[in-house]
Amino acid sequence: MQNVRGYGALATGLAFIPAALVGMAGTKLSEKLLGKVGPRTTIITGLLVGGAGMAVLAAAMSPTGGYPILLPGVILLSLGQGIAWTAMFVAATNGVDGHHQGIASAMASTTQQIGSAVGLAILVAIANAGVHTITGPDLVPGLRTAGFTAAALTLLGVAIALTLRRPARTAPAPAATSTTQPTESSISA
Repeated sequence: MQNVRGYGALATGLAFIPAALVGMAGTKLSEKLLGKVGPRTTIITGLLVGGAGMAVLAAAMSPTGGYPILLPGVILLSLGQGIAWTAMFVAATNGVDGHHQGIASAMASTTQQIGSAVGLAILVAIANAGVHTITGPDLVPGLRTAGFTAAALTLLGVAIALTLRRPARTAPAPAATSTTQPTESSISA
């Protein structure tokens, strides 16, 4: 936004409002999906939507296109992140004893933060490979390559999510047999 399109700090911040709002909607959608299909399918859904968004965003990057052309990718990416991140924390704590829930959540949080930092460093290195400037349209090919790399890495995340256990199927409870026992009120009647 700033280095290619010349947006100021305020305009760049405002451009991220749709991402924040759609991300919040993704967390709400994740709650519904988690109840219906469980963490595994919800994570996979979020990663696929987010990966598609990253690919759409990367394809839309150009030195001349405006912000509206980037918006579909931003929306899909943000929706997918909201869905996947919420489900990730549920999966991290699923089946963990109550007194270990905080530790499991902290491990998931730490992993997310470290993964984000390392992932961003890799993507910045890819985006800047062979670039001899810090501003202008020459940055676009590297940014596009980094975007497609992020989409491909998201598919790797889908492959990893496929290894998560499926929710256990619970057998229906046997029909209760009715053995009527006399109650105190029926005895006294």
